[in-house]
Amino acid sequence: MDEKLVYLEKMQAQLNDWTAKIDALIVKAEKAGAAKKAEYQGQIRTLQAKKKIAEEKLQILKAAGEGAWRDAKEAMDKISGDIRVAMKKFLHGEEGEGCKQ
Repeated sequence: MDEKLVYLEKMQAQLNDWTAKIDALIVKAEKAGAAKKAEYQGQIRTLQAKKKIAEEKLQILKAAGEGAWRDAKEAMDKISGDIRVAMKKFLHGEEGEGCKQ
């Protein structure tokens, strides 16, 4: 299997994982109190927006020719990193809240 195909499959799996995690966070937000719910919803919207950009970048990457796909891969890697950081901030923020109680 060539490098591009392996990478595309990896990124599609990552998008699927993020979708599941965001869906779980939506459920959690719905169960939260009013103040936390609003905070969670803002963070969830940020994650959803970043995931949408990643989906768009993946489509560009799929269509990219052999020469251009490395540039598209760099853009996908950047947004992927952004999503991981945002997800960690959200989850670690929750853990910090749990420690205060």
